[in-house]
Order: sequence, then C-alpha cells, then structure tokens
Amino acid sequence: MSFNRKLHLLGAAVIAFGIAATATAEIIFEETFDSQPDWEAQSGMGIPVNWHRTYERSTWSPAMGHPDRHNVIEITDATIAENPNRARGGTGKSFVTWRDSEQGGDQWNTDGDMFFRIPGAGLRNIYVEFWINFSNEMVATSYMSTHALGLNKMFRVMSHDFPDETDPTNYYSFFGSNHKPMFLWGMAQNEYGFRNKMAIYREKSSPDPDLSATTANFSGYGRNGDFSLWYAPSAMKGAAIDGGDTILPDIKNGGDILTGPVAIDQVFGDETHWTKVGFYLQMNSAPGVADGRLQQFVDDQRILNASGIAWQTSAQPADKLWNIVGIGGNDYFYYYDNAVRHEEWYAIDDIVIRSDLPARLKADSRVSPPNPPSPIVVQ
Repeated sequence: MSFNRKLHLLGAAVIAFGIAATATAEIIFEETFDSQPDWEAQSGMGIPVNWHRTYERSTWSPAMGHPDRHNVIEITDATIAENPNRARGGTGKSFVTWRDSEQGGDQWNTDGDMFFRIPGAGLRNIYVEFWINFSNEMVATSYMSTHALGLNKMFRVMSHDFPDETDPTNYYSFFGSNHKPMFLWGMAQNEYGFRNKMAIYREKSSPDPDLSATTANFSGYGRNGDFSLWYAPSAMKGAAIDGGDTILPDIKNGGDILTGPVAIDQVFGDETHWTKVGFYLQMNSAPGVADGRLQQFVDDQRILNASGIAWQTSAQPADKLWNIVGIGGNDYFYYYDNAVRHEEWYAIDDIVIRSDLPARLKADSRVSPPNPPSPIVVQ
C-alpha cells in the first residue's frame, strides 16, 4: 500500500501524539485512524485523539435502544472486521458514519460530525483531501427512486470566532454569525441524477455579494445558500487544471461520463472503490473584496474552479481565517419504513489538511517542459 497508514501530526518539529502541530508547515494534519483507540459515538468514550469536538444524534443506534444496529460514528476494529471494505485497503480503521432512515418527522434525523481545529489563528488558504467510500446499501437506495437518498452533509470548513474555545456548543453555532464564512459539501439526488451538493454561508451585508458573478457554475443561484451542481461534463467546462474541460471516468460502466443524469456509482463506484476528493479554499484578501477562491478535485482532477468570491463580507471584521474542518454531517433521510429500522453507511479515511495547494494540483504542474535541444552532430 503506497499511502503511509500511520497517524502523523506535522509541524516545525516532531509533535508528541495527541498534540496539534503548528500552523506554519504545509501539512498541518494527517489522520489515517489506524492508531486511534476504538471509539464509538454516544458511548461515553469522550473525543477521538487529536480531534476537538464531536456531535452525535441518531435514531436506530444502540444508544437509542437498538443494540442490533450501529452507533452513528464508529472508529473501531470491529466495524472493519464486520466489513473490510469500510477501511481503505481493507485493514486498519476509518471514520464510518451511519445514516438512519426515519419517517414521520421533518428533521435531520441523523447527525455524526467530528471537528478538527486548526492550530493558532487559522489559515488564509486551506486544502483538505480525504478518501470516501459509499456502501452498497447507499448505492442500492439511490436506484430506488429519484429522491430516495435524501440530503446529506459530509464535509465543512468554517471560520469561527470562538469567544470561548472551551465551550463545546461554540462548534455547533451554525446559525449565528460567529461561524461564518462556511463551506459545506454533501450529496443529494433528484431527476437530474446524483448531485454535487454544496453550500456557501456568509455574513449578510448590504449589498450582499452575488455568487453568480464568480467564475463558477453558480449562475442563477444568487447569494448565500445551497448549490446543486452535477458530475457531467457540462458542469465542468474549463475546470481542468490545464484549463480544458474535465471528464470523469465512469467507474460503474467503464469509459467516461459523457452525459447525465449521472448515478452515484458512476462517480464513486460501489463499496469496494475508494475515491479521493479535495477542496481548496482561499480567503478573500479583505472584507467585501471579491478575490477569494474555491476549487474541488476528484481523484486529482479539478472539477470546480471558482474565483471572485467574497467569503468575508463587508459586515465582518478583517482577518477572518479558516480554522475549523469537520467531517461527517447530518442526514435528511426518510425513504424506508420505520419498521425496517434501515441504516446504511459511508466511510472516510486518510485525511490530509494543508496550508497550500499541492504542487501536483497547480496549473503550472500540467505544463509540459520544453523538449531538450537536439544533439549537435559534427561531420
């Protein structure tokens, strides 16, 4: 296995296990979960080593009186032994989160979040990559109907003010002004197929910056809120690292994805296939200045290249920095009858947080070097 499956915390020097690294190194944090002690949400085990907060809420878990189901988050040997596909490479551990289907309520019925706080004040530029795997149960659900998957949040980056960093509720104040700007990535499905779902939330200002003015496919969606893009070529024109059009391989059928609607397993495969996703966020230089950036990658192919984003608006103080990364999220999932007590999982593994965009993902990395000079022959 090429990936170094040991937990690393990197900084200016080697850092002891359990202590965060300084925010000056290019690599801020790495997590493979393999060295984590067994941990389950809602089981009184505290917080996983090197992470800062968790948030859990479930419907059919042991904590809710259903011992034959799973806790909403598991980082355990047992869950991998039960199904080795849940860890990248089939060994070690990973972050496994379970979605519970519940009918009868208009709510997010499962929450499984885990947060890492960037050391120091935070980062102006941040790049996060991780590998993700969707279970066969989720793939099967996606084919039940156009809306069977519901909505799911899986990843977020925030700029949080932290008036009291020791207060755990500060991490969950998503609806106030102290957590903005915030970026969310998740999934949804409708008649247009499996969606590249994301959201941008910023402090309201007057005038409120319009995202349709950016150089991404946000046109028509206006200002703050949710954006439903897709994985077909028409959504990725000019997004490639070399400036061309991105075309993703069709993991399910072979060949390339050339048109939509696109299915979840065309992009991400079944549970035997792990996909690397990456996100690069560049904070704008000053409040109200529209020079921030957002890039998204799938297996090192850039599928979104947005610039001209006023992440911090004129309503905010200067020097907002990215300082929270969260994996997992909440689910609005209601397709199956409650008598079934349906649960299904997805897994995240091998996370890397950096203070810059890796060289392999920069535009100049895709420029071919000039040919060497032809040899001079003397006759």
